[in-house]
Amino acid sequence: MKCDIIIPIYNCENSIKFSISSIQNQRLQDIEIILINDFSKDNSRFIIENMQKEDQRIIIINNNKNLGTLYSRNIGAIYAKGKYIFCLDNDDMFLNDNIISKIYNIAEKKDYDIIGFKVINGNNYNAEIQNMFDDPFIIRKIDKVVYQPNLKYLSITN
Repeated sequence: MKCDIIIPIYNCENSIKFSISSIQNQRLQDIEIILINDFSKDNSRFIIENMQKEDQRIIIINNNKNLGTLYSRNIGAIYAKGKYIFCLDNDDMFLNDNIISKIYNIAEKKDYDIIGFKVINGNNYNAEIQNMFDDPFIIRKIDKVVYQPNLKYLSITN
């Protein structure tokens, strides 16, 4: 397994299908999609269970009570089997169908431990995106004191 994508799920019935679909449509298919249902009160659980029936890469973990985003992500990390982990929010989506593959290849080639990248904020899934991919991989190292030995960091801007 190359990558795990962890998404905490909480009352996101209007956005979660878009988020998961953007992951399913990625060119890199050697992934798991770990969804942590954080005791949603809406139809989120029903939606992700139906999507799981269609895609064996989806793993659902149900919290017995609402534990919050950070705790839910940590639960997902325990279940992760991939070499790399992506953490997304339940309303995030990839606009490029090759982004996971590109980031994976950069991490492998450069031996990076962490890759950070900027996002585009929008208030709906039909928001007009301008100049997002003019040059999506301008790479620069961040001069930052990191208190972990041998930790490398790459930031992808735009």
